[in-house]
Amino acid sequence: MRNLLKELYKEYYSGSYKPTAEYFALTQKEQDLWDRVEPLIGQETAERLQDSQGEISEELSYGWFREGIRVGVLLVLEQL
Repeated sequence: MRNLLKELYKEYYSGSYKPTAEYFALTQKEQDLWDRVEPLIGQETAERLQDSQGEISEELSYGWFREGIRVGVLLVLEQL
């Protein structure tokens, strides 16, 4: 079954969000932790965990995108 909204998100959506200083601080904090953890768990496990985090983040971002579309449609319907 075709998922038009997911296709739109993955293939055509180009957000204009500009990361904040807080975002960069948080990503640096995370990288510092990974630098400490990787020698303990090994590079392969660290990469697998990071890949998994990326997939989770992608799914979460898509969920918020979908919710934003839903709210936008509700606002349009309210104006009709």
